Amino acid sequence: MKKKRSFRVIPSTAPIEKAFEQFRIKKVAIYCRVSTASEEQETSIENQREGLLKLANEYPNWEVIGVYEETKTGTNIKRRKEFQRLLQDCEDGKVDIILTKSTSRFARNTVDFTLVARRLKEKGVRVMFNSEEMEYEESKAAAFQIQAAINEEESHAKSQNIKWGLKKRHEQGVYTFNTHNMLGYRKNEEGQLEVIEEQAQIIQRIFNEFLEGKNFYQIAKGLEKDGILTGAGNTKWYPNKIRQILENEKYTGDAHLGKHVTTDFRNKTIKKNKGIATSYYVEDGHPAIIEREQFEQVQKRLINDK
Repeated sequence: MKKKRSFRVIPSTAPIEKAFEQFRIKKVAIYCRVSTASEEQETSIENQREGLLKLANEYPNWEVIGVYEETKTGTNIKRRKEFQRLLQDCEDGKVDIILTKSTSRFARNTVDFTLVARRLKEKGVRVMFNSEEMEYEESKAAAFQIQAAINEEESHAKSQNIKWGLKKRHEQGVYTFNTHNMLGYRKNEEGQLEVIEEQAQIIQRIFNEFLEGKNFYQIAKGLEKDGILTGAGNTKWYPNKIRQILENEKYTGDAHLGKHVTTDFRNKTIKKNKGIATSYYVEDGHPAIIEREQFEQVQKRLINDK
């Protein structure tokens, strides 16, 4: 006997789920990034953090689970450690919403922006930009790509302006260099280079010991044994660091400007300037730690040891 067909309705639970979704605690990640390493940008990252935290606190069901701060510059997202950590937390389901200042802080590269935004969307992670008062949606992908392209072009123009300004200063023999992790020098209140005497003695020791016949490894081990710290404050000395110090003309009071060039502004690819661009050499531009004659003796031995 043929069974009688039955029919029943299974009601949708979507409205109920949607209602609960409105009250579910959202895990919010705040992402901040600087574009340069200047003091003004350090202030900028503080402003970003405070502004975004204030905004997040206006939503009762938002819980800030972390602040991801990129304190080093980087146009390419692969070089941003905090950004990569954020993406991994999104993959692990720790984040519902990413809150950031603007599309330019998120990604300046058009391709990067599109790929990452879609990847996050697939994971159910919302990306919200405070300055533009927008949230990334697939339907608005074209508009976001245009904005990302504008950001990329602005980044390129900025890079070119910086290179042009640096070239003009070099042509006039005007320069400065980062003394943060460099033994022997610091900048005074006027921004002028001055010698740190106790560190200068370490540099002189390295040059003297090399000319006495010690190799990089022996010099490094001697410094470690005596508890002498590197310019970065580390106890470990590597042989290649000894070589870098011995090859650094800045210890003679000279400066070779334009020794390296950036060949790709997106990836910040830096190469030795082997005739790619004009370079400049300034003599006696700042106080010396090593006599030029001793420095030249060291360079001759370095060549012979290769």
